[in-house]
Amino acid sequence: MPLIIAHRGSPCHFPEETLEGYERAIEYGADYIEMDVVSTKDGQLICRHDLTLDDSTDIADHAEFAERRWSTILPNGREQSGLFACNFTLQEIRSLFAKQAIPFRNQASSHSFRVRTLPEVLQLAMNSTRSGRLVGVYIETKGPAFHASIGLPLEAKLLDALMAAGYGDTATAPLILQSFEPQSLWNMSRELEARGLPGRADMVWLLDCSTNISDAQLDAFAQYGHGVGPEKSMVAPLAPAPECVRPEGAACSEVAPVQTCSGRLAPAAAAAAAAARSRADVRSDLVERAHARGLVVHPYTFRNEGRFMALDFDADALAELSLFRAMGVDGVFVDCPATAAEWLAAERAAPASWFGAAMSGSGPRQAAAIASVSVLATLLAITLAWGIVIIVRQQRRRRAKYDFFPSMFNTGDLTWYPPDYRRAVVEEGGSGGGQREEYGEDTPLPTSIMMTAIDSPPRIAEQNRHGDRASPGSGRS
Repeated sequence: MPLIIAHRGSPCHFPEETLEGYERAIEYGADYIEMDVVSTKDGQLICRHDLTLDDSTDIADHAEFAERRWSTILPNGREQSGLFACNFTLQEIRSLFAKQAIPFRNQASSHSFRVRTLPEVLQLAMNSTRSGRLVGVYIETKGPAFHASIGLPLEAKLLDALMAAGYGDTATAPLILQSFEPQSLWNMSRELEARGLPGRADMVWLLDCSTNISDAQLDAFAQYGHGVGPEKSMVAPLAPAPECVRPEGAACSEVAPVQTCSGRLAPAAAAAAAAARSRADVRSDLVERAHARGLVVHPYTFRNEGRFMALDFDADALAELSLFRAMGVDGVFVDCPATAAEWLAAERAAPASWFGAAMSGSGPRQAAAIASVSVLATLLAITLAWGIVIIVRQQRRRRAKYDFFPSMFNTGDLTWYPPDYRRAVVEEGGSGGGQREEYGEDTPLPTSIMMTAIDSPPRIAEQNRHGDRASPGSGRS
């Protein structure tokens, strides 16, 4: 089964990257809890998905911070503005509450939970692991090149936090490090080697949906990497769908406020979905290429809302997860660990065959399967009854053969017969005592004697009747 990676905790129920959300994800059985790290002004690592605090905290309610709004050009050339975490100290950020970052989700728990540091989340995961509930941590360096450009590199501090939380000593605690920037992964891989912990963390290269990754790039990354984390449309490609009300020209990962779905599965992906419904194994090009190099594939992000899915799934999160499982992915980033737990339970209970799948479903396929079972059961009953009749008839024939044709089995020219028949044959054949001794009761008689002496069992019966009439005292000479 694919790994369940709790994307930012449990953001469908709690604000993202809060202790409460991570606790809920662990309760629902997530294999990993996933977090992003950014740096504060004073070099502390906090768990936030964005470089800015605008969308995921209540910082807009703090008028005292309004003047810190900043606009800059990121290393990738994109301009970004907002209230950057790197312009606030940890003490200032601790005054903020986390809020639900997706506006159309339930906001009831917004302004209830504080922004957390990386060490606090790591301690939660390690406490769970040490208490017997093994859970891994899956950490993304967010904007590492940007942080390095402002003198706040992330990699060494991230590894320091991991070592302080016991991830250097506890080799059994699962650990994955991820980034959209492979240079950051390379830096952490070399740093772990320098600390005497080569291979302690698995490295996963995150791929934006606009990335066209070549075989040569996969080959190079496979030298030290563990896997790739593509946007899910890179595994199951999408085609535009007017029904989704998605703005034309929108970025592949952009979610417009008015859209109702993300598109329609492209023909190849749609064919794969049809095959998956019959529980057949299917693959995507990216999955095949990654697996050929020993790399795992962990696509992102699976959410419950239909606007994040292809129209083909009809807002059914379980159906979407099932397709990606059939396509061979090794793990999935999910916003709702509770839904993932429900899906896992259903997948483990699902029958492995097409017939079992049909029987467990509903509609015409189930009706056809039930009719097939009825026909097969009827045929089996008829076959069984006829078999019993044949066996009974054979038993009767054998008994009749014993009574009227005493030969029980033939050994060539010697045949075994019942004792009464044997005595009659030997006596009528003119055999003397020596003959009787030669052909005892347990010795087969030559067929030649039987054929010349007595024509058929009815003669024996006739002789027995004559013998009874000619018994001693009857006056016969």
